[in-house]
Amino acid sequence: MDDWKELYKRAQQVQNDREISLFISAGGVAAALPPKPKKNIQLNLRLDPHMRILIDADGCPVVDICVQTARKFSLACLILCDTAHQIQKEGAETHVFLKGADSVDFALVNMVQPGDIVVTQDYGLAAMCLARNALVLNQNGMQYTPHNIDGLLHARHTAKKVRSAGGRLKGPPKRTKTQDEDFAKALLVLVKENLNP
Repeated sequence: MDDWKELYKRAQQVQNDREISLFISAGGVAAALPPKPKKNIQLNLRLDPHMRILIDADGCPVVDICVQTARKFSLACLILCDTAHQIQKEGAETHVFLKGADSVDFALVNMVQPGDIVVTQDYGLAAMCLARNALVLNQNGMQYTPHNIDGLLHARHTAKKVRSAGGRLKGPPKRTKTQDEDFAKALLVLVKENLNP
């Protein structure tokens, strides 16, 4: 019985319960194993100590920049897209999913690991990736954080209400070279600040 109490104390020490946003929390579950388990225990651990770059590539204008940055730092780069946007790039691994509502998003969330970088324009996907301790950027280089995700999700909800009531919203302006440069700089900084030596 003392072993269980000790394991419980050790699990509490590594538990990292935190609020990602008003509606999302993470890290509420932790476990500890005895130093010499009596049985073989199979663990699903990520063996690669390096971060990866995962791209929600449907409509993503910065796929090439992501692949180039991944190559520069010898990081794995995963392009996730549906059958309508099959994107193949040298130096990246492409995963294609059936076209359907959020099929790529759910696949990406299931693949992402803590410390990975995710590139997406989707606020909902960004929130789910933050809950998995990923680093998340949009296509313009803005980093999604626990501090800004609630406001972004609220703005998306408000825009959806306006559209469903018959209102129209102005779309984004044409993409500029400056936006690509800003994204490249932000991605570079994020990789350098978070890459394990």
